[in-house]
Amino acid sequence: MQTFTGRFINVTLSTVTLLGATGMALAESSPPSFIASPEIFKVISENERYRIIEVTLNAGQRSQVYAAPMRGVYFVTDCALLRHQPDIKSRESFDAAGRAAVKDAISSQSTENVGKSICKFVTFESK
Repeated sequence: MQTFTGRFINVTLSTVTLLGATGMALAESSPPSFIASPEIFKVISENERYRIIEVTLNAGQRSQVYAAPMRGVYFVTDCALLRHQPDIKSRESFDAAGRAAVKDAISSQSTENVGKSICKFVTFESK
């Protein structure tokens, strides 16, 4: 079993295996997060099947529009986010540090930190 070690957490491939069968092809019109906003989304580890991305949003910072497959998310800090999607109303969320969740695939979204402090989280996605 392969283990990835990052600056924040250790994770084994078995943790994200469920994502491999349910990933989606990214929409042609929106690039992956790490291409759209490389200053926010940094690939910290990957292999032929999985990618781990460290996300850092400063207070008030907003990403460019991107697409993402179904993914696991682990919040390193508290995060107050506003997610902007073209076909639905923008959604605000608060995720406490230590929270983990599986997020649905998105074809087009930008993410904004509406909190007063830096927001950090890690995503685990299949390719």
